[in-house]
Amino acid sequence: MASSRLWKPRAARGFRSLAATSSADSGDSPIEEAAKALAPTPLVPTVVALGFAVAAGANAIAARIAAGTRAAIVIPLDDAGWVTSGVALPEWDGRSLNGHVPLVPGAPDAELLLVLASTTDGVVLVEVQPGSAGITAEAEQPQDLTAVVGSVAFTCAPGEVVADGEQLRRALTEARCRALLAVAADSVGVSARCLAMAVQWAGEREQFGRPIGSFQAVAHPCADMLVTLEAARSQVLAASEADELREADCMMAAAAALDAAVFAAERSIQIHGGIGFTWEHPAHLLLRRARVNAVMVGRPEALRDQAVLKLMDERSLTHQY
Repeated sequence: MASSRLWKPRAARGFRSLAATSSADSGDSPIEEAAKALAPTPLVPTVVALGFAVAAGANAIAARIAAGTRAAIVIPLDDAGWVTSGVALPEWDGRSLNGHVPLVPGAPDAELLLVLASTTDGVVLVEVQPGSAGITAEAEQPQDLTAVVGSVAFTCAPGEVVADGEQLRRALTEARCRALLAVAADSVGVSARCLAMAVQWAGEREQFGRPIGSFQAVAHPCADMLVTLEAARSQVLAASEADELREADCMMAAAAALDAAVFAAERSIQIHGGIGFTWEHPAHLLLRRARVNAVMVGRPEALRDQAVLKLMDERSLTHQY
């Protein structure tokens, strides 16, 4: 369960202001460090919401979030990531919202919601206050025990349109890139913690009179974890530090980070042996976080497919000119 006691001091240090420039712009990203510590705070959902507000030009909303307001994005999810059109979106009739989104990270704790809604003319981004009439955010049992997730229902719920048209289309593209990088940074943190725990245990646990890390069956998985971790971190940093965020790069970086986190969490449990399977050990918390991240912005295999198609489209357009 997310802790407001942990959130307030982090808000005072301006954690979410990093989304105004990049979601993961250094090796010691606050998102990565929070994941290493298994911090039960809504950092990633709030960073994603802030990035969306900045991209949409909603400066007043962005200022509120940067000042410490917990926020979440209400957008349906499927295996490919955000669903940005169709009947899955809540409906906006010009005055109120109606609809239901079953899986919204950070929703139960959010103090501000940004909702992607459909209209007769396309889609709009609507700001709503969770405590308003007609809005129900019900907490669900999360697989990741350090996070909160819930379903959100709207019944003639009041709201205010903050972006639409071409501005929203561009904001959606940028916000998705930032969401991919934020979740990827969290997954890199999970990988790093898993590797550190596994290496420490391999140096302490002895079998046949010697540390188990001296055996190739243990040393090689640790080396594989390091390789996948550094490869993923390099891709995330390269994508986030580019002069312009490119969807294909962000998708590939996220896919690498999501896979690396699950791989590292599973290998860490294996290296820890019996203790790694116990409820008291944090290894299962890291595996839970890694697996939830792996579906939060799209499954890795789906992200890679989308990245390839986007690169092929870009190549085709280049050849036309």
